[in-house]
Amino acid sequence: MRRIVNYISYIIAFCLVIFSFLFAIHFPRVILPQITQSPLIRSYFSPSITPLPLVSLAPITSGKILSEEILYPQLLNHLVKINNLVSGTSGSGVIIWAGKDYRNTEHTFILTNRHVLPVGTPGTIEVFDYLNFRDIESVKVFPAFSVTQSSSADLALVEVLSSDSWASRADFISSEDFEQMPLYTELLIVGCGLGNPPFISSGRIIIFDKEQLMLNGFSIYGCSGGGVFDHRGRLVSLTSKIGMVHINNHDHPITNISISIPVNVICDWLLETKYKFIVNSNLGSLNDIFKPKKYY
Repeated sequence: MRRIVNYISYIIAFCLVIFSFLFAIHFPRVILPQITQSPLIRSYFSPSITPLPLVSLAPITSGKILSEEILYPQLLNHLVKINNLVSGTSGSGVIIWAGKDYRNTEHTFILTNRHVLPVGTPGTIEVFDYLNFRDIESVKVFPAFSVTQSSSADLALVEVLSSDSWASRADFISSEDFEQMPLYTELLIVGCGLGNPPFISSGRIIIFDKEQLMLNGFSIYGCSGGGVFDHRGRLVSLTSKIGMVHINNHDHPITNISISIPVNVICDWLLETKYKFIVNSNLGSLNDIFKPKKYY
């Protein structure tokens, strides 16, 4: 009886070895492909299915998220490169208003940092025309100067001396949407880093303050005065500086930290100037500045 039990045990063990051998051979070639063709399994494991971007989970109160094909060219058209003819340095600027005065003369205003082009400093701007938004087709250069600057925030308003009509200009995000914007919202940082044509990077808000925003996105020298936009193409803040660390009596840039001035500070400053019509057209017009006064 014991011998019969032993024989049966040997037979079972032998069958298990043969089965394991056959399974190891046929599983990757036959069984596994059949499993992965199951609709349920493919819907779960397919690498072509990507999660929605985190920004789409943020509260949406107005507008719509634009596709990259529409958004990126739009943002690049909002940006200009600003050259300081005294210091020989360059920065960035955002076109925020364009229109005509009573003489039918074109006026274009660009938002930038005070340290990029202070009042009284001659400068030029460079506007880039793209070929399929990859190659630079042409670069137009216009004289420019700052018409006003903030004494507290690093802000300046630049006027362009040009008769050209400027169709592409940035809109501010509404105060309601800005107040509801949560931490870790992804934003797009656009600037002319290192004197190059404008380029786009991205980062998330890691510090949300009424006076400044800090993002964990790429920014470098030359991006000062560039725009920070949401995925609806609205201006959220203006890049003012990058992260710095002081080591051995030298400042070293931290290029993955971008610090910007939020839109509420920008609008509050503009409302204190004679250019308040840029924020609210009901508070005045361009003719209030350029139309000659009548004397009786």
